[in-house]
Amino acid sequence: MNKTAILTRFLTLLASLLAMSGSTACNSDKDSETVDYSPSSSVAVTSLVLKGTSNTGVTLDSVFFSIDLDARVIANADSLPKGTDVTKLVPIITFPASVSEAIITMTGGKRGDLETDYRKNPSDSIDFSGRVVLKLTAEDGLTSRSYLLKVNVHTVDTDTLAWDSMATSALPSRLEAPCRQKTVKYADKAVCLIEESDGSLTLAESTAPAPEAWTLSTPRLPEEARIETLTASDNALYLLTADGHLCSSPDGREWTDTGAVWTAITGGYGDLVLGTRADASGALHTSWPRTDDVPETAIDPAFPVSGQTAFGLFLSKWATRPVGFLTGGRLADGSLSGNTWAFDGTRWAMITEIPAPALEGAVLVPYYNLLDSSTSWFKKEYQVWMLLGGSDASGETNREVWLTYDNGANWRKADTHLQLPEGISILPWADGLTLDHKMSADLNQGWKFSAPSAARKRIPVEVSDDRVNWECPYIYIFGGTTPGGALNTAILRGVLMRLQFTPLI
Repeated sequence: MNKTAILTRFLTLLASLLAMSGSTACNSDKDSETVDYSPSSSVAVTSLVLKGTSNTGVTLDSVFFSIDLDARVIANADSLPKGTDVTKLVPIITFPASVSEAIITMTGGKRGDLETDYRKNPSDSIDFSGRVVLKLTAEDGLTSRSYLLKVNVHTVDTDTLAWDSMATSALPSRLEAPCRQKTVKYADKAVCLIEESDGSLTLAESTAPAPEAWTLSTPRLPEEARIETLTASDNALYLLTADGHLCSSPDGREWTDTGAVWTAITGGYGDLVLGTRADASGALHTSWPRTDDVPETAIDPAFPVSGQTAFGLFLSKWATRPVGFLTGGRLADGSLSGNTWAFDGTRWAMITEIPAPALEGAVLVPYYNLLDSSTSWFKKEYQVWMLLGGSDASGETNREVWLTYDNGANWRKADTHLQLPEGISILPWADGLTLDHKMSADLNQGWKFSAPSAARKRIPVEVSDDRVNWECPYIYIFGGTTPGGALNTAILRGVLMRLQFTPLI
């Protein structure tokens, strides 16, 4: 082969190689721009809210819905008020845009069995009075997931103060027809001192008054002890004898004469007990043990001498010491008062701005009330004092419940749902106290979530071993005197119904 032929063949081969190289480079660029495509399989619901306002006045978009992706349940943890119409609610449901189909099926509701395509008709109203199921199908056409949608509504008026007469849990006496009783709260227990029908005495104690829940013992009281004067401080029980001797006991069983002689006991204040005594200069406020921190001062003629409520204690954010107060009672001139007197640790003062009804023998108990929030439908909880029972100047039993939100300065008649129901009366000279009961429920009876719109919790809630644990406050009313002068032996128990429900966690 001559040189010309060899050169020609070399050039042809080189051109071929260059062409192949260019082709390979182009294919590589094309391959790098290719994206493998697979349809989405996401079917997770990310939110659900309701539109509009309910017939009970709830702004529905403020209702928080918890989404349990594992259980496939979407529901409002805090139920809507009793009577809320859920037959025509419009939900706004958020899920991936790639979802190809969203079918809502309604069965067993008041509007019958219905079905709607949510993607095509997102404004259709849904009947939540029966079973509602949302089925999402992914873009791949194969993956689907169904969710149970629930709008929970209370079946009772949750803000009602409900009462029951514990007929099977009468006063814990040893014998039938006890003559007298006095019950106080001491060391987080109800301590009940009872004079039996044969003149003997019984001391009963319980953290949760109920049948078979009392511990009974026989106390050794001083001669002619006045049971009705039983009072508790933080570390002792006190009472007066017929001749005014002040006696104390650490447990209610054994009693010691303190040496002080008083005309009346006012109430416990920390480690002290407050009362009144008389000397040559007149009637004085006093305390025991005696301390220079609490000077004896003259009693104002407007201060009650008998029949006032029990002494309530609270801690003000403006004070370094607790403040105690009492309301009502009979004055030295024989008239009844509706004023409130407070003690700040050193002196007494009348603090009334709007008085309570003029009563004697009324009950004062600390409790809670729930009011609508100004920004949402959730209830805000307030600590209040309740005034119940007692009798007016004509001797008629008071059936109205009164409240104070500012520790006795201003009183107002409680709303209807807090008033006593028919058939329930709190008799004059009854004793009232509030006890917390430990309650527990399965974790799945509550919803676990964290959200700014969640209802504020009154007390810390503990979760352990798949149980929700909390404390529910109950009001207990002991004794009272019937119109005929007999001792009432039934125990009344009251509770704000909402506080019994499993808390949101």
